[in-house]
Amino acid sequence: MKTKYLAVIFGLVSIGLPLAWSAPEPQLLLTDDEIRQKIVGTWLVDNHLPNGNSLVVTETVLSTNSMTTKAAFIIGEHKEELEYSSTWQVKDGYLITTVTKSNSKDTTPGEVAREKVVTLNENIYVFHTESGKTITEHRSK
Repeated sequence: MKTKYLAVIFGLVSIGLPLAWSAPEPQLLLTDDEIRQKIVGTWLVDNHLPNGNSLVVTETVLSTNSMTTKAAFIIGEHKEELEYSSTWQVKDGYLITTVTKSNSKDTTPGEVAREKVVTLNENIYVFHTESGKTITEHRSK
């Protein structure tokens, strides 16, 4: 989840495309086991701006501790699609992912990211990135 955003965040931040919405109030702290159970599923970020720029990310987290991430962003006339495979684990309230495969030169196998879980329930996943950004994802129906 981290690395997938790396290339996307740097490119989009430079043009001012916001990646996060206001997060809801934090819930009671979840145990690592609760996070492991609740994180499994498909999560979406779908951010379209009036100027036509957009970012759409779909993450599928499997109970086998693997995940796939697909990201598509449009900046003006430029469209780029990225896809990553990762392994994941939960430790001390952080979702830690390690890239195993990527179609992007900006993200390489072995890259690790840590996301601090803020809110995680049946509909919403809110986390803080290592760079301090707050990201909100919605469970796919």
